[in-house]
Amino acid sequence: RSRHFKDMQLPDIRERAFRFYEKYGDVYIPLVSGKKNVLELGSGSGGFLQFLKLHNKEAGVTAIERCASNRDFLSRDFRDSRILEDMSLLKGKRDFDLVAAFDVFEHIKKGEEFLLRIKGLLKDGGVLAMNVPNKKNPLVDFYKVEEFRKFSYMKQHYYTYTEESMDILAERAGFKVEGFNYMQVWGLDNHLSWLVNKRPMDFSRFTGLLSAPTLQSYDSDLIRKKMTDLVMVVMTRK
Repeated sequence: RSRHFKDMQLPDIRERAFRFYEKYGDVYIPLVSGKKNVLELGSGSGGFLQFLKLHNKEAGVTAIERCASNRDFLSRDFRDSRILEDMSLLKGKRDFDLVAAFDVFEHIKKGEEFLLRIKGLLKDGGVLAMNVPNKKNPLVDFYKVEEFRKFSYMKQHYYTYTEESMDILAERAGFKVEGFNYMQVWGLDNHLSWLVNKRPMDFSRFTGLLSAPTLQSYDSDLIRKKMTDLVMVVMTRK
């Protein structure tokens, strides 16, 4: 909500998340294709579940979501999925061929323990995909907007990540890193707003100023330089 500086209801939040997954379909469609048993940790409003149901209708889906109101919202729209409150309810399971944890890992203080727990849920060769904050976020690392750094890192984010740090964690937990995908969530319009206003607020006046190709070109440049706000790490269970 605060990044937009306007009220957003759960359907709006889901639709925005779904559009993001569609925008980067070249990353997410291969990730979900052919997977028979999928677990998502931290499903939120269900944007990824909606994407998954569209692009892999045959997958069995389990969603973990701690927020009760979110679980109620998910249960109404994803009746053929298991919607659970906590990972402890999966004790003894080792049958997932994909575990997705998007915008989750940065909230975990003991990352290695978390990865070991996920390892116990995956089949041999199973895939773990996590979206994590990129240490090279341009507002922090390039533009050096101190106000954004405080805004971002005080939202219960314990860490940001680099390829090197994820390689180390994966090795310790018995995973093999298969690759990284760099994606940009907040574009040039949002960055201009932060540079000018030094706080989160409605940035639509910048969006209206810039053409869609200009916005896309900026995102593409950040991706090419690995300076995005988000990086996905894909790893497999050894």
